[in-house]
Amino acid sequence: MSTQPTNNTRKIIDKLSSISFFLSLVASKVQYIPAVTIATPFLNLITFGLSLIGYSMWYVASRFYPEQYPRDKEWYGFASFKEQNAYAAFLGIGAAVLSIVAISIPVWAIPAAWLFFSSNVVWAIGEYHKLKNPPADEEYSKSYQKSYLSYALAMTSVGLSTALSATAIFLFPLQTIPILAVSGLISIAMSLIAAEYWLNYNFEAHKKTPLPSYNKMSHGLGPTLEYSNTQSPEPYHSPRLGGKVNHSNSNKDEAKLEECDSPTCNLLW
Repeated sequence: MSTQPTNNTRKIIDKLSSISFFLSLVASKVQYIPAVTIATPFLNLITFGLSLIGYSMWYVASRFYPEQYPRDKEWYGFASFKEQNAYAAFLGIGAAVLSIVAISIPVWAIPAAWLFFSSNVVWAIGEYHKLKNPPADEEYSKSYQKSYLSYALAMTSVGLSTALSATAIFLFPLQTIPILAVSGLISIAMSLIAAEYWLNYNFEAHKKTPLPSYNKMSHGLGPTLEYSNTQSPEPYHSPRLGGKVNHSNSNKDEAKLEECDSPTCNLLW
């Protein structure tokens, strides 16, 4: 019962954060319309302002995410899901601040773009982590998570396109127009795909996926215990399990052990 207000708070903040990001995405693409090109600096300010709000709310929401023990043996398990989201949000806040500064000092646009991309990469990894290692959350839906992961990957592609174009323009300023044209087309295409997934995970009906009982237990009890290869001392009353027969035993006992095929013997071996 005590977790219900926390879950509701998380959902509200997450929803507001998602809306902020979506409006930021729309504002960033409106500037490609020729009729509003003159308002590009103003649109950029709106875009990055909404991004800053979205990342800030996301960082707050990540504090309320369910606890989840990471799969540290996997490449995506370098931190728990909630920690990965907090890292991504923190990188995004830095990127949004640098982007606002870049409106007056354009050179800051390059590190800002790569920070946005880095944030998206960590975010996508976190969502993949959640898909492969669901948290102990009764609201979890695998179909929803797949749709959300697809959205994260599409947005990561947009971030990569933006970062590459910003770097290319800095290195080849005479090719600014063709670079912007190609980057704009790619970015718009990926943004449309991202918008489709955004609509899917926000408005489609996604059934909850019940977690297996053992999964719930593992989340509740802590990290699973793993087999250790450390050998135990040899028992005094029998040969070491899985090893050779003690030479102090008689030849008769040794032959019996080697020829034993009964289920009881199999349990010992």
